[in-house]
Amino acid sequence: MRDLVPPGEVVPDLFYQTLYGSVQAGILPKEDADRYRAMFAKPAGDKFLGFLENELHPLLAAAYRIDESDVGLWGFSYGGLFTSYVALKLFELVQTHWRGQPVDRREGEPDF
Repeated sequence: MRDLVPPGEVVPDLFYQTLYGSVQAGILPKEDADRYRAMFAKPAGDKFLGFLENELHPLLAAAYRIDESDVGLWGFSYGGLFTSYVALKLFELVQTHWRGQPVDRREGEPDF
């Protein structure tokens, strides 16, 4: 999650509650929970974006024929948030964006 969240974005309380509950239940050591808490406090979506733009894309473009006018990115859940961030920050490199988000299903709704 840390690498997909743009700087300044707030991490939902549910993540912290899950960490607390996992430590209380003995599922997660406190040291691991503290490490996750520290990551939540410093979202790094900008660093991941820099990696995609400055390292991964040039590497792929050197190895494969890439139509620079038809580069796309797909993301779901936090990947969808990151894809929206890329659409705003890197619109000259990535022209097509697909975003999805999980939805709450209500009891009795079909599972597609």
